[in-house]
Amino acid sequence: MTSDPSNPHDALIRKLLSNPDDAAAEIRLISPKDIADRLDWDAMERMDGSFVSADLRAQYSDLLFRTRIKRGRQRAFVYLLLEHQSTPDPLMAFRILEYQIAIIRKHLRDFGKRGKKKMDRIPAVLSLVVHAGPKGVHWNAPLEVSELFDLDPDTRAAMQDYLPRMRYLLDDVNAIDTPTLLARPGTPRSRLALALVKTTGRGRMILLPTLPDLVPDVLTLLEGPDAREDFQVIVTYIEGVGKLRPDELESFADQLDPIAKEIIVTTAEMLRAEGDARGRAAVLLELLTDKFGPLESSTEQRVRTADIERLKVWTGRVLRMATLDEVLV
Repeated sequence: MTSDPSNPHDALIRKLLSNPDDAAAEIRLISPKDIADRLDWDAMERMDGSFVSADLRAQYSDLLFRTRIKRGRQRAFVYLLLEHQSTPDPLMAFRILEYQIAIIRKHLRDFGKRGKKKMDRIPAVLSLVVHAGPKGVHWNAPLEVSELFDLDPDTRAAMQDYLPRMRYLLDDVNAIDTPTLLARPGTPRSRLALALVKTTGRGRMILLPTLPDLVPDVLTLLEGPDAREDFQVIVTYIEGVGKLRPDELESFADQLDPIAKEIIVTTAEMLRAEGDARGRAAVLLELLTDKFGPLESSTEQRVRTADIERLKVWTGRVLRMATLDEVLV
């Protein structure tokens, strides 16, 4: 259950929302007051790993936090899932139920490994789905598992006490305009994370007018201890996913500071280099397959992750060398 740092959405969310204070600001905002008042937000700590399967990580990013119930001091988990695919998942309630079960199973395994006595209770898991799909479609999927069962209304009513009913919280940021989203209570990181995912994936014409609205939170972010690293992730996301050129970011950078402007320029250079490397790797893989037949996945991964200078050397050897090992030496 590891993260996928190559996914730009995942990289942005994990950088800006992994801190418990930033995640708590978003989760507390959406939680009903009687629930929010019972959770110990100061005790919230980030747990490692992801519960989203590898084939779905292009559409989802997730974060898990552990905290306590204030009154009874019982353990509880808070699970945040960001959905950034073009249309809402109609079976999201069932998917969240699966993730909740996986979280509880892991907790039970970890508890047993510590040599504790057998548990007779399981921890509560509060789940929040944040929807920021690239097409701006509003959320229309059921929020509760019981709504997914294929039953007529009378049968559903008769069986409701015997069916799982798990319900998740929803923050449909697609239903909120960007200025309103950026004016919500929270932290600069939490607001920027959601505003960027909401606008960047929808194209340059949506993103460009949004940039001035981001300036106040970005200025606050640039005063923090991880300012350079945070802003690097933001610029990489804007330029890579939003397809903005450095000149289109010039007026945005002018409202920040010289360091921010430098990061914008160097990020553009880095992305161009990465693009050149990906293109050269794709060509080399075609040449290797034509000459030596289907390649093992480990060989493909080795080529895709090589730097551009090594790729140039390997490409030059393809026609001269008789074996794959001689090419990739």
